[in-house]
Amino acid sequence: MNLIRHSRTERSSAQPSQTHAFSMVELLVALAVFAVLMVFLAQVITSAQMAWLMGDQKVEVYQSGRAALELFSRELSGAVASDKIQFVQTPNLAGKVPDLATNAPSLFWMAPGKSTEASNLCGIGYYLTRNPAKRSYQLNRFYVSGDNPNNYYKGLNAYAEQTTANKRIWSFANEALWITKLPPQAFDPASSTRVVAVVADGVVAMWVRCLDPAGNPIPWLSQAPAPYASGTIQFSSGACFQMTTADAPFSSAAPAYANEAKTFQYTSGPNNPATTPTTAVANKLPSSVEITLIVLDSHTLRRNVVIPEMPAPVSAQEVAAQIRQYQADLVQAGVSNARAFTVRVKLVNGL
Repeated sequence: MNLIRHSRTERSSAQPSQTHAFSMVELLVALAVFAVLMVFLAQVITSAQMAWLMGDQKVEVYQSGRAALELFSRELSGAVASDKIQFVQTPNLAGKVPDLATNAPSLFWMAPGKSTEASNLCGIGYYLTRNPAKRSYQLNRFYVSGDNPNNYYKGLNAYAEQTTANKRIWSFANEALWITKLPPQAFDPASSTRVVAVVADGVVAMWVRCLDPAGNPIPWLSQAPAPYASGTIQFSSGACFQMTTADAPFSSAAPAYANEAKTFQYTSGPNNPATTPTTAVANKLPSSVEITLIVLDSHTLRRNVVIPEMPAPVSAQEVAAQIRQYQADLVQAGVSNARAFTVRVKLVNGL
C-alpha cells in the first residue's frame, strides 16, 4: 500500500502546474474601462476648475464693482455748489490725464471733507483710464484737500479770473478752469505730487447721467445749440437753467434746449460774454446722479481679446441704449462675463 501511495504521489508531482494569465481581450477591456474612468475623472476635475474659476471671477467683479460704486456714491451724495463752487460733468481733460479713456465721462465736485485752516471742503473727481497694451482699465479717484502740500487746493478756488463779471461767470460755467488749469502732474500716476489713485481695476466703461427732480435726464450742455453749448461739458452747476417737477413741466420749452418731459430747460445765457448780461445762472446741483459701471475680471483681461471702446456720446436720453449696445459689443468680441452695476445717488444738497 505504501508503494502504491508513493507511486501516485510521484505521478502527481510530475504533472506540470497550471498558471492563469490575462488574455489580450481582457487587457483591452481593462484598458478601455480605465480610459473611460480617467476621461470621466478629467471631466469632473475640469468642470470643478471651471466652476471655481467662474466663481472666483464673479466674486472679483462684484467686489470691484460694488466697492467702487459705494465709495463713489458716498462721496458724491455730499456735493455742494455755489457761485464759486462748481459741480461739473466731463470737463476737458485732454492733455491732462495719461491714458484717458476715449468717450468716457468724468465727474468733479466739492464736498465736506477734512477740516483745515484753508477750508473744510475737498475737491473730488472720478474718471476712467484705458491702456489696452497693458490690459489696464481703471476707475480713478481725484482728491484734493485744503492741506495739500503742493498748493493744488488754491487752484480749485481760482475758478476763472476774467476781466469782467460776465466773462467770469461764463468761464466758470463753461470751462471749469478749477480742474482744467491744474498742472498735468496732478493727474499723473507716475508723479510724486499726484492727487489721483486707482479705485478699481477692470472698469472698461462708465456712463453718468444727471437727473432733475422729476427723475428725467438733464440734456447735455455740450449738445445744446449756441449760445448754450460749450466744449465737452455735459452738466455744469453754474450754467443758466431751470428745473421743475413732473407735475409742473414748462409748457413752452423749445426741445433744442429742454429735456423731452420739459422738466428742465436752459435759459438765456450770454451770446457775447463781454457785453451781454447773464440771466438765470443756476448754481444748483442736479437732484440725483445715475452711474453705470461695466466691470471685467483680471483673468478675462489677460486673454487675447479686444475690449471695444465706449461709443461716442450722443445724448443723455440715449445712454441706456448705448449701455445695451456696448454689452452686445463685448459679447461679439468674445467677452460674455462682463457685469453692469448701476446706482442712482440722491444728492443731499440737490433740488
